[in-house]
Amino acid sequence: MSTDLCNIEAEQALLGSLILNASSIDAVSGLVERDHFFEPLHGEIYAAIGQLARDGRVVTPITLEPFFRNVEPVTAASQNGDGLTVTQYLGRLAAAATTTVGAPAYARIVRDYAGRRSLSQTGLRIQQLAGDPCVSIASITDDAVKGLDAVTGSMRPESYSYADTADVMRSIRERKARGGGITGISTGYPKLDDMIDGLRPATLTIIGARPKQGKTANILSIIRNLCRAQVKCVFFSLEMPRDQIVQRLISMESGVDFISLARGRYRDDEDLAIEDASTAVDGWPLLIDDAAGLTASAISARARTAVKSDGCRVVLVDYLQRISPEKGGKRYEEVTAISMAIADLRKTLSVPIVAAAQLNRKITDRSKSIDWSKFSAESTRPNDGDLRDSGQIEQDADALLFINRPEVHLELMKPTDPSELMDWENMRQKWRGRAEIIAHYNRSGRTGIIDFRFVGPLMRFDECLG
Repeated sequence: MSTDLCNIEAEQALLGSLILNASSIDAVSGLVERDHFFEPLHGEIYAAIGQLARDGRVVTPITLEPFFRNVEPVTAASQNGDGLTVTQYLGRLAAAATTTVGAPAYARIVRDYAGRRSLSQTGLRIQQLAGDPCVSIASITDDAVKGLDAVTGSMRPESYSYADTADVMRSIRERKARGGGITGISTGYPKLDDMIDGLRPATLTIIGARPKQGKTANILSIIRNLCRAQVKCVFFSLEMPRDQIVQRLISMESGVDFISLARGRYRDDEDLAIEDASTAVDGWPLLIDDAAGLTASAISARARTAVKSDGCRVVLVDYLQRISPEKGGKRYEEVTAISMAIADLRKTLSVPIVAAAQLNRKITDRSKSIDWSKFSAESTRPNDGDLRDSGQIEQDADALLFINRPEVHLELMKPTDPSELMDWENMRQKWRGRAEIIAHYNRSGRTGIIDFRFVGPLMRFDECLG
């Protein structure tokens, strides 16, 4: 590391000021840390001063000496200090101090140079990665952003302040004046919004379900609602290609059966509805990324561009376990790393992230063991232990929603006894189209169950408002 990126004199002046007046440690502790010193010995001295001050003990070269009894004579720490013991060096620092009130100014200089060194190290690392053809551009970009975020975070202590209620109270009063309302962006489902407070900035909402329960349909239903409200969003579809997504959105919007639409078998009198829906979807503020094999770092890099450059306000991912791992390993570890990376992204971008997640087979196995004649929705409701591959997903989520469509489970219970078929069919009709969104966990609100209607021909979820 170049010595141009340090100021030894400022480090010495700061330490001298603190030795003369240890009470100044409170004024600089939020500005500079041990690792901010270029000279390692200076960082150790700073830490020792802080320890004595916290213990309520006087700070002098003599009381500091026990911390450094086994330290070699000072060489690099002082331009003129070759051969000095640490105790002698501490005395010289105190003697050279000209003021006890300049500590914060010296601390800012030390902190500034520490930031410059960190930026230089980040730049060197990016330069090395850029020269390696085996490392993808997405990974390099993600590494660069993380490095800059780390530097920004370590240089942020001066922003600490007392709690300021003015802005918070202004927001609260504005909501009251409007007659109340949610904090986040509306999902388009009033009851769900009321329960989870909408899609709030810097939050991760997980939508979990078994296959065929409607993870993608639920995500697309939310996207439809967002786009109709002109909320720009980006959708990372790791399972379904763009054309199928667009077809499903047109079906949802037009009210024309998806299979008939996709196969060109729709009626002539449905032409106008399809054209109108196509025009509407074409104008929606929606970005779709259907690239295969995306890693968490690639999604992070693309999402940053979508949010920072294109103005997207919501990020949606379908689905979490389909994200490719950065490197091979045990599946639990891979999904844990993916979940943590997506959770970190919500903080970096400060926008809501909605991600689908697949549940394991436990819920299916449980439902198979139930006598169909005693079937109830409660018997098929998932729980947090049903999340597939990693418990980290639940830990990272701000809201954990489960989809429960009892009719899907009831299909698995079809009796083999012909005499029972009619009663089973009647029960299946009773549950047809009925669905639940279960707010199983909610960091900032209530939990509960909301009734929905799954419109199968349109692959759309509608909230039951009655």
